[in-house]
Order: sequence, then C-alpha cells, then structure tokens
Amino acid sequence: MKNKLYTKSTTNRFNRWMLFTICFLLSLFTVSESKAQLSGPYAIPGAYVDLAAAITDLNTVGVSGPVTFNLGAAQSAPAGGYVIGGAGSLILTGAFATSATNTVTINGATNTITAFSPQTVGALNDGIINLVGADFITLTGITFLENLGNTVTAAATNTMTEWAIGLFYISTTDGARNNTIISNNISLRRTYQNSFGIFSTTRTPRATVTTLAAATEAASEPGSNSFNKVRSNTIHNTSYAVSFIGSGAATLAGAHDHDNTIGGSGFGNTLTNNQGIGVTVSAFVGITGNYPAIYMANQYNNEISFNSITSALGTTTGGGSLEGIRSIYSAATSNPQALVAWSTKINDNTITINNQPQAGGTGGLNSIQVGLNLAANAVASLEV
Repeated sequence: MKNKLYTKSTTNRFNRWMLFTICFLLSLFTVSESKAQLSGPYAIPGAYVDLAAAITDLNTVGVSGPVTFNLGAAQSAPAGGYVIGGAGSLILTGAFATSATNTVTINGATNTITAFSPQTVGALNDGIINLVGADFITLTGITFLENLGNTVTAAATNTMTEWAIGLFYISTTDGARNNTIISNNISLRRTYQNSFGIFSTTRTPRATVTTLAAATEAASEPGSNSFNKVRSNTIHNTSYAVSFIGSGAATLAGAHDHDNTIGGSGFGNTLTNNQGIGVTVSAFVGITGNYPAIYMANQYNNEISFNSITSALGTTTGGGSLEGIRSIYSAATSNPQALVAWSTKINDNTITINNQPQAGGTGGLNSIQVGLNLAANAVASLEV
C-alpha cells in the first residue's frame, strides 16, 4: 500500500511538472509571437536601450503596421554604420516586409548620431545609416556627424566615414525604393575626398564600391533605387552632398534609377561648404572627379529643384584632373529607358560658386551640366 501511495504521489508531481513545463513553453511561444512583428511608436531609450537594438529587432522580426522609432538621446553608430535591411532581414520580403502602409520612421527629434571611430583602415564602405534593399523607410530630424576621432584621409589608409546615409541593393534585382530622407542635418569631413552626404548606387553592392556589379532587372525594375525623396535637408562639409548612381546597364534600360526627387517646391535642400578639394577621389564605380554638389547618373523621370547650393571657398576644383567644377551634374553613361517618355527636371535652384578655376584647368565652372545618351526611339524631355 505504501508503495502504491508513493507511486501515485510521484506520478502527480510528474504530471504537475509536465503541465508547468508546457505552460511555460507556451508562454515563451506567445511572447515570441507577440514580438514577431513591430507596430506603433517605440521610445529610444525606453522600449529599446539604443537605436542599434531597435534596428536589430526590426530586421529580425519585421513589421505588422507603421513603426516609428523616436530618439530621445544621442546615439553612436556601430562600426560601418547601422544596416536597415540586408541579408536575412524580414522587412525585405514576405508577410512582415515594409510597404506603403507598413512604413518605418526614425525620428531623430534633432538628436545626433555620431559615426564610429576609427572606421576600418582603408575601407571605402563605412556609413552612419545604410539602407540595403530597404523600402518605405523615412529618416527625419537626425543630425549626422563624422566622429572627431576619424582623422586619416589618405587613400588606402583612411579611417574616415564615407557617407552619412547610403542606399544600396540587396541583390542586383532588389534595390532600395520609396525611401524619404527629410529635414536632417549632415556634416562630415570635406577634407576627405570620399565623403558623401547621401550616396546611392546600383552599380555596385555596398561591400565593394570599386567593383562593377550593376543592377540587371529590366521587367519590373526592382533592381533600381527608385521613387526616393531627398527633401529639406541641410548638408555641409562634404565632398559630394547628394549622389545617385543608376545601373548603367546599356542593354537593360529598365534597371536605371527613376523618379528620384532632390528637393521640390517647399522642400529644397540647403547644401553649403561642399565640393572642390583638388584631390583625386578613390575608384568608386560611376563617380565623377568633379565633386558636384548634386550628382545624378543614369536616372530618368527625376527632379532636382528648389535647392540652395553654395560651394566651399577654394582655389582648386576638380579631382586633380584639371577639370572644372559642377554644382548640379545630370549624367548618362548609357541609354535611359527606350520606347517610353523620358524626362529630367532641373528648376528653381539657387547656385553660388565660390571656387576659382584650377591653374591650367580646361573645364571651367559649371552651375548645371546635363549629359544625355538617348536610346533610339526614346522620347526625351529636359526642363532646366
């Protein structure tokens, strides 16, 4: 009898333990599920200890509704910069991806994000925020600063930050699209020849900006960085303020970037103390050595308007090539979209050039320069 009672008691304890274990595991599953998608406002610090933790969560679990990260304190970027999107991120495809309704906003509320220091010696792909294949992201009210500890500007040994904000494809058929960069303050280091306020390219991946691997998709054009807006930002102390470089795949015109807007009525950017340090830029694919404040290459249906551009004081222009400086440069190295209406609009910009021509230079000082290389049957419209 005693043995039977003991057995019954042991069985009951075991059953209770199993029930507790099952309930505990179910609770963990429920917590995991409740955290599977982000939606709503999140305070930083508060809901997250810092922006890095918030972005990690965003990439890991995705979104189920509009998300806003509200910064309440200054942040320090990780080495190479934050990456929104990138390999394995759930915000890129599927049920938890960002969309026109499920957007992500980082609201800086004028708080500062400072670059990492020191950046990797000799690297050319260090930023502060990198959008890698990411869509429907808004960056607003953020002050982006180079770290004062980054001082080495020499090629091959630099420890500098290349861009404050970078837009890149995740694959040659999946670009960064429908993003808005608005009302930010960007300041890097103009004495570093490879400093970009905002840098977008689909001619290379982020990892290897000196090796051509252009976007190739032509059908629905997802490989391009398109429908992006750069509005009401103040960008100063850079070599290049805003640069958008499209694919340039001559036989795949649909891969070109399109419908990107720099400025706009009531949303003009203020670009000051940029351009013209007279040092050869590194071998970024598609970059010109003339240090234009706004550089748009292989774009169509784009707009550059209502911006105020004041170049830095200096006696040298061009990247050591004796060429002239260009404040706005819209260039095409291959044929934009054929058989459809193609246009570019450059209007109502205010441009002040303070540089003097480099001795022996042949390029002069160009406020606006447009280069066209149209495909047969293209319908072109240029407004300046």
